[in-house]
Amino acid sequence: MSCILIVDDEADLRELLSIYLKMKRFDVIEASSGSEALLILADNKKINLILSDVQMPNGDGAFLLNALKNDLKSSIPIFMLSGGTNKDLDTLKLLGASAVFEKPVNMVKLLSTIQQFIGPEVA
Repeated sequence: MSCILIVDDEADLRELLSIYLKMKRFDVIEASSGSEALLILADNKKINLILSDVQMPNGDGAFLLNALKNDLKSSIPIFMLSGGTNKDLDTLKLLGASAVFEKPVNMVKLLSTIQQFIGPEVA
């Protein structure tokens, strides 16, 4: 079963995404900041994709992208969720984001893109 790490400081959105992805047969782990995500990643080698907010306290999306791509040399696909951020969406891709979605997230498009990167989950 593929595992997705959801990183967002908004607990309600994390829960919504988690429920949706679990219904689609993905394993899900949640973190509330980029710093917490790095701690989880250090202890968990089974994560196949990261879905992260851009603006968060304690390590925003750019912090997480930089840490994964530069410091950890990770090849895990990273999807960014942008909710009216001042960060240019093209800049996020230059920093290493595999895909960028604006909030509110189109769940069908998100699922389709996840499946392009890590494949569909089968019951």
